[in-house]
Order: sequence, then C-alpha cells, then structure tokens
Amino acid sequence: QAIDLSEEAAVARELALVRVIVKPEARQALLQEAEIFRARVVDSSPTAFMLEATGASEKLDALVNLLHNYGEVEMIRSGAMAMARAPQDNPEGGFVESPSTDKEKVNA
Repeated sequence: QAIDLSEEAAVARELALVRVIVKPEARQALLQEAEIFRARVVDSSPTAFMLEATGASEKLDALVNLLHNYGEVEMIRSGAMAMARAPQDNPEGGFVESPSTDKEKVNA
C-alpha cells in the first residue's frame, strides 16, 4: 500500500544502475569521481563500467551529468522510495509502528 510521506519526517532514496562506455585512459578518473558519489562498480568490461548508486534524486542527477563527460551513458532508475522515520522517543516503552500505519502500539 502506498502512503504519502510528503508531510512526515522520512528517509527517501533512489537507486540507479548506470553503464558508461569509457576509453581506457579515462577509466581511473571515472572510478575516482564515482567514489565521490559513493557509487559502486557492479560490472566491468574492457570498454565499460556499470555503476550502482543510491541517494537523493539530485545526487543521482549530478552523478549522471558528470558521467556524460566520459562517454555514452545508459541508465535505469528506480524512482524515489521512502520510509517514515522511527519516533525519536517512546515514553511508554515498547515498539511503536510507523506513524503512517493504522496498527496499534505493541508493548514489550
């Protein structure tokens, strides 16, 4: 079930898989820049890297824009996913479900 979290404290992330065709002389530079964005290499060939990156949509946009400087870019993105943050305090003790659900509190 989809829940609108736009008015709640939430953590939002997006996943991108990006393949970049890169010349041999630019491979090391691409890896260094990908590391700045905490992107991981998930596949490699003599002519390309496939990177996995997660984060805010703006971060992924910046990464993809940068990668275009290295060569042809092919990409797939998940779209934003979010989960409500857990309550910061629970004076009654026990476990509290996300504020976005209709479930009752369960005491430990």
